[in-house]
Amino acid sequence: MRHLCFLVAFSAMIVSATAREYEVVVRNDIEYAAREDGRLAGDLYLPKGLDKAPVLVAVHGGGWQAGNRAIYRYWGPFLAKNGYAVFAISYRLSKTGTKSYPAAVYDVKAAVQFVRAKASELGVDPDRMGLMGDSAGAHLAALAGLAAGLSDGTVDRNTRIVFLHCGGAFGLLSAEYADWAADPD
Repeated sequence: MRHLCFLVAFSAMIVSATAREYEVVVRNDIEYAAREDGRLAGDLYLPKGLDKAPVLVAVHGGGWQAGNRAIYRYWGPFLAKNGYAVFAISYRLSKTGTKSYPAAVYDVKAAVQFVRAKASELGVDPDRMGLMGDSAGAHLAALAGLAAGLSDGTVDRNTRIVFLHCGGAFGLLSAEYADWAADPD
């Protein structure tokens, strides 16, 4: 329930943040990094006619092993229509039996670095940037955000962190959770 309330409050904040609705421009498959095992890309949802839009780098969930940026095909246009650009990214997924951490965190940081470096070409404001994610994506966004101020310069202390955690909320409605909520001791 708490997650649902946060989602409603977050949506209301976004809708009230701007009185104007924008047309949405979608730019798919923008490469933001090349890795030894392939290229990494993102989809940009942009409010048409808004110069230097605030931007959210969106990180999909999927247990670090699955999922893709296409889950933002609804959130991206919704946020862009309301004045917020969204750069929904792909990242390297974990593979069983293979050491992969912290590759995905580096990918998120690379996306932030890319958006900041290409902000004028993308039509976004590098000084009004945030991270959002759901489930494993929220975890990766948090790790990238907590790495702010590190010497690599990819995420600095001025990057705003927005956590939107959608995954798992339905599991909290189970009978087991209801019993715990009624008597947490």
